Amino acid sequence: MSPPSRLERYGFAVVAVGAALLHKLLLVPVLDQPAPFLLFSLAILASAWRGGLGPGLLAAILAILSADYFFLEPRFALGPMEAGQAVRLALFATESLAVGLIAARGYRALRAASDPERERAAREARVRADRGRRLLDAGPAAVVGMDEHGAVTFWNARASRLFGWTEDDVMGRELAGLILPAAERDAWRAERERFLKSGEGAPSGRRDMRVLHRDRTDVLVDASVVAARVDGAWEFALFLTDVTDKARAEEALRREAAFAASLANSVAAGVAAVDGDGHVTFLNPAAQRLLGVRGDEARGLSLDEVVHGAAAHGGALPAACALARALRADAP
Repeated sequence: MSPPSRLERYGFAVVAVGAALLHKLLLVPVLDQPAPFLLFSLAILASAWRGGLGPGLLAAILAILSADYFFLEPRFALGPMEAGQAVRLALFATESLAVGLIAARGYRALRAASDPERERAAREARVRADRGRRLLDAGPAAVVGMDEHGAVTFWNARASRLFGWTEDDVMGRELAGLILPAAERDAWRAERERFLKSGEGAPSGRRDMRVLHRDRTDVLVDASVVAARVDGAWEFALFLTDVTDKARAEEALRREAAFAASLANSVAAGVAAVDGDGHVTFLNPAAQRLLGVRGDEARGLSLDEVVHGAAAHGGALPAACALARALRADAP
C-alpha cells in the first residue's frame, strides 16, 4: 500500500480540524462551561500521526485560529484579547506544537520502515523537528517529554532555565528523581504505573506542583500533562510555567489584607469598607454594633442600604437613619 500523497495528508489535517470544530459547535449548548480547546488536540494528534509534522503544524494553526475566532472573547473576531485569554491561547499553541512533535515521531518511524528513501525523509524530518524545537524553546512554558518508564525524552531551553539542568544532564534519566521532592516521588511513580496497567486515571490535566531546582530550592509551577501513544508505547509531555513569584505576591496580599482587617477590628471607631460600586465589603465590630447589622448580612449591599435599612425594603426613608439613631442613643 502506497503512502498517502501530500494532498491527502494535508487535506486530512483540514478535515480533522473541521470535524473537531463542528462537534465543538454542536456541544456548545450542552456544556456547563466553555471549553475552547476541547477536541482540537485529538485532531492535531491524528493529523501529525497520519501525515507527519507538516500536517500536524497545519492542524495546530487551524485549531488556534478556530478557537480564537469561535470560542474566545471577543467571539467572531481575530485580534487583541484580554491578557488571561492570550495566555490560555499561548499555552494551547505550545501544547499543540508539542503534541504534533510527539505524534510526528510515530509517523517518521512508520515511513522509515517502509520508504526506500527513508534517509532523505529522515533528514527533512530532522529539519522540521528542529524548527518545531526552536518554536518550543521560544514559547512561554518549559516543555519536558517523558517515556512510559519515567525517563526524560525531551527537554527544551526554558526547562533548562527553570530547573538549572541542561538537556545533556537529564536525557534518559528518571524525571521524578530530578524534579520532585523525595516524599512525592513514590506517589508520582504509582500514578504512572496505575495508568499504564489500567489505561485509566491518566496523569493529564492541569495542576499546581511544587518541584525542585537543581540547587534543591522549591519552585511552584502550573503544570499541564498530555499523554499520547506512540509506536505502541506511551509518551508524556509536561508543560510547566513558573508561578512562584505570583504565589508569593498573592500570599503577601493576603497577609496585608489580614493585617488591615485585624487593625480595623481592634479600633473603637466604626470602620466600613466599600468597593468601587459602593457595595459594603467589610464592617468592623464597632460598625456592626453601631448600625445593628452583622458583617455577613451587610456584605454586598450598598452603604445606603445598610445605613437606611427601611429604604432597602421599599419603605419610606425614616426621619432619622440608623446611624443617626445610634448616635442619638449614645448622646448624653
